[in-house]
Amino acid sequence: MAILSQELIDYILDFLHTSVPSLTSSSLVCRSWLPTTRYHLFRTPVLYQLSLGRSPKDNTGPFLELLDSPICTFRHTIQGCVLNIQRVALLRRCIDALATHTTLTGTLLIAHWQTSRGLELTNDLQIPQKFSSIRSFVYSPLSDVWSSDLSQLIVSLPHLESLSIFANIRDVHGTLPVLLIERERQKVLVNLRKLRLRMFNPSAFLEWMLNYPGYTPRIDTLDIVVGSKSHTGWGLIGALRPFLVANSDTLRNLSLKLQYNFGLQHDLDHRSVESFDIGSLPNLRSLTLQTHDIDALCQTTTCFLQSHPYGLEVLTLNLVPFIPLEGFYDEDYYRSKLRDSLDGRFFDKVTTFHLHVLCPVSGHIQRDEEAVVKAQQLLAGLLPGWENTDRFEGRIIEGDRVQVGSLEWVNKTIWGMRTVPFSRVLKRIGTL
Repeated sequence: MAILSQELIDYILDFLHTSVPSLTSSSLVCRSWLPTTRYHLFRTPVLYQLSLGRSPKDNTGPFLELLDSPICTFRHTIQGCVLNIQRVALLRRCIDALATHTTLTGTLLIAHWQTSRGLELTNDLQIPQKFSSIRSFVYSPLSDVWSSDLSQLIVSLPHLESLSIFANIRDVHGTLPVLLIERERQKVLVNLRKLRLRMFNPSAFLEWMLNYPGYTPRIDTLDIVVGSKSHTGWGLIGALRPFLVANSDTLRNLSLKLQYNFGLQHDLDHRSVESFDIGSLPNLRSLTLQTHDIDALCQTTTCFLQSHPYGLEVLTLNLVPFIPLEGFYDEDYYRSKLRDSLDGRFFDKVTTFHLHVLCPVSGHIQRDEEAVVKAQQLLAGLLPGWENTDRFEGRIIEGDRVQVGSLEWVNKTIWGMRTVPFSRVLKRIGTL
């Protein structure tokens, strides 16, 4: 094999580094010529196999061939993986190959479209046995069927530090199937610090965690998005208050957001929480609240700040005034409610105050432009007492913000993230 001088290697890579597709299709990526600094391109490969009508997509074959190749030099750099694979047999093959050639210690993201029966992540795919070292697990069912043994998987990952469960709120009408496993009382989830949930009924999952034998809550970051068709309150978060109490000594970052969804159907047994008292969280440093119910937003915010003896580093309030039923929006009421509740108050309790007006993009140009104009009118001189300080930021956010760890981030990772063109790499290897 020809040996290139380091000077020439650096020149080629510096020329290619601005273009990820060009860089990753270079033969240097697959040979020992590649300097360690470029291995970050393979740290979290994105694998997909989807049947999208007449445009099926599948990049698993070239990746598996590369992984099995005797000249593969990037195996040891793989820290995590994104698996968006429809066929269970192919998903099993990818998991087996990753378990054979790598030791995942980062993030494992699994998304699936199972519609007939739940995917068995533990009993069938044996993820806890094959990836026991992963520190972050993200699960996103893209249909209305959950994995039948997801709860068993969660408590079987001893090093788990971050857990994210994102349901497709538009499609999922049920709740996460949870089960209490009869086992010897032993400590579980001892390293879990970050929990992100996006689902119709997070209350059932939080209650399951609290009651699980051997679990001691130590969450420092809690991020919850609740899907609801109700025009008032906070959705199905009945178990959130006791969960906050259990984590009061460690919780530093709390985000509670309600996402309006007219298509959801509430069972009679499910009751939305109308008013919510966060309670005393002495170590809380960051609080984010979002709902289209301005009364609930102001009540929860002021109740917490009045009783909170310690200061918040960051307070973020996301206003969502423009829900599909426009008759529910009254600009004068919004302005008076916010001013009465927040203006000129809590300067000693909040270091930085962010006030955002969210304008979801509907695709209807005129309607979207009108929403932005309304948002500008709402923000203009809304909180003059706070606006005269250098600790306030008020702005309009159009479309969905993509926050790391959110469902939007997951979808962007699955659908929009540039992935290594494994087939081009293979083709280039064949020409050497």
